[in-house]
Amino acid sequence: MLLTTDVFGNKVQLQMTQWENHILAQHPEMKDYLLEVEQTIKAPDCILASVVIPHAKLFYRCYLGRGKYSGCYIEVVVYYNTI
Repeated sequence: MLLTTDVFGNKVQLQMTQWENHILAQHPEMKDYLLEVEQTIKAPDCILASVVIPHAKLFYRCYLGRGKYSGCYIEVVVYYNTI
C-alpha cells in the first residue's frame, strides 16, 4: 500500500489491489513507476479538476528521467471522499 500526502495536505492511499487490478492491468508500462506516482501526488506540475468524475483531481508531472517514457507526463487520478 502507498500512503502519502498530496500537495494540499490531504492523506492519499493506494491499495495494492487497486495498483495491481486496475492500474497495472490497464497500464502495464507503469510497473516500475510507483515512486513516480507518489512524487506526482506530492509535487505535481499541474492539477485539474475532473469534469467526468465528481470529487476527483488529475495530477500531472513530467519525468525527464529514465526509459522510453522519458519526457512524458504521468497522470494520477485521486478520488477524494466527501464527508
